Amino acid sequence: MRKLMLRDMLFAAAAAIGLAMGATPAHAGSVFQLGNNPQPNEENVLLTKGQTGNTVGGFTNQSNIPVDIISTQTLLNSAGGQAQTNALSGPGGSTVPFTNFTIEIPNGTFTDLIFNPRIGGQPPVQNGTADISVLANEPGGGTQTSTFTYSLGNGQNYLTILASGGETMRSVSFTSTTGFNDLIDVRISGSAVVPEPLTIVMALEALVSLGVVMVRRRRRDASP
Repeated sequence: MRKLMLRDMLFAAAAAIGLAMGATPAHAGSVFQLGNNPQPNEENVLLTKGQTGNTVGGFTNQSNIPVDIISTQTLLNSAGGQAQTNALSGPGGSTVPFTNFTIEIPNGTFTDLIFNPRIGGQPPVQNGTADISVLANEPGGGTQTSTFTYSLGNGQNYLTILASGGETMRSVSFTSTTGFNDLIDVRISGSAVVPEPLTIVMALEALVSLGVVMVRRRRRDASP
């Protein structure tokens, strides 16, 4: 009986590891809304002032989850709080048109993102278009990429992106050949950090080991 219990525990752990490693893909989508359309539990991304490099970022103001802003350009968080990120001509150099970025939560997901690639100020930027690409996890496994293009005008260019059909977004990428002046007002909701597969496997292995110890202890206690 005890051998059967141990065998069942090992089988369940192996099945859970298999589910963690992959599953049958499904299909869903992302919704793109022009404008600033806050969702329930929306959080501001508070930037770390003075941070510079190809990756900068900050933390959500309530759950304190890290959020990265990544670019092929050198970036600068020119002010703290929910302020702005600029592109530089080089470390410590003047700003240049900001043409691309990716927003993501390291090892995490989110269900809503709002941002404003603003045109105005220096350097002068012409109106243009922007291409958006969303990489999302589909329910049941697999990923899907959704794309969207919208026009950038002088002033505010808010965009709200919502995951639909049970999806969770892994990253949102933005490119514009004409560029914009600065990225401001990044907001996010449904943010969560996802354990890496190796961490899940290690946790399952620990549960199996605990089960083996418990079975051995029961056998020892049952011995005359």
